[in-house]
Amino acid sequence: MENEKDLFAFATFDESESEHISAPTYSYWKSVWRTFVKSKFTVGVAIFMIAVILFAFIQPLISKYDAMAADNILDSSMKYLKPSLKYPFGTDSIGNSVFDAVWAGAKNSLIIGFLCTAINMVVGIAVGAIWGFSRRLD
Repeated sequence: MENEKDLFAFATFDESESEHISAPTYSYWKSVWRTFVKSKFTVGVAIFMIAVILFAFIQPLISKYDAMAADNILDSSMKYLKPSLKYPFGTDSIGNSVFDAVWAGAKNSLIIGFLCTAINMVVGIAVGAIWGFSRRLD
């Protein structure tokens, strides 16, 4: 019985150990990214959307399309051409390439959409911040 002291040891108590969380760190955006990347369809659609947006901004610069230019208006052989390699969507009533017009219109539409979104965000954040700080205005 003289070895009973060796069999038992007093437990130490450390208050900082009770604050330790054994769960792994959680990141919301990391979780969203993992969920997004799991689906090949969503990744494919995202790549397609990025490609279309980039093409909408780059193509009008390459083609130098000008909606106000009517260089072929007097040339009746250039009006309403069928789709070909030179004019993938054909030509319109004044001889301009419809393909170039579509991408120039897509660029304008994207710019307007981004500007409207930015304006809505600025106004919405400002109004939300003001209403969040003032109970009278809320």
